[in-house]
Amino acid sequence: MPDIDIIIAQSVLSTDQLAAIGCIAVESAYLEDTVETIIYNLSGLTREKGEIFIDKFMLDSKLNLLKELSIIKFKSKKRKLFLSELIGEIKSANSERIIAIHGLWTQDINALLSGHGAKAMRSNSRRPASLSAHKLEDVAKRISDGHYELCMYFQKFLIPK
Repeated sequence: MPDIDIIIAQSVLSTDQLAAIGCIAVESAYLEDTVETIIYNLSGLTREKGEIFIDKFMLDSKLNLLKELSIIKFKSKKRKLFLSELIGEIKSANSERIIAIHGLWTQDINALLSGHGAKAMRSNSRRPASLSAHKLEDVAKRISDGHYELCMYFQKFLIPK
């Protein structure tokens, strides 16, 4: 294979935007590992046994499972409501993560004129969506914040004192 010295992403996105996409990927990996760990804790399964059930699930499905297990585990309506809202926020950030990581990045003339640069389009035409490059750092931050809040919530209510 010839060595072609072109990386398409570098011609569409800035170094900061590429770094932000990397942050989104890394923060998502931490989040997903935590979600899996909590699912195993709530279900009483070891990681080895639990992986059989959820290993191929996407993060959105794991969040749905986490929500359902939490509804069973927690009796307090206040706790259930808080967790439901938190998972909703995480799922919203995850939807933008999917676009950032899996979308097709292009130079959008309207975005360029408004100073926002590139734009990602969801490659799945059944559910059109887009994400401006200037929002990438915000997506990474929202994923990180959601991960932190999830950790604090379950640390407070699951770990014996």
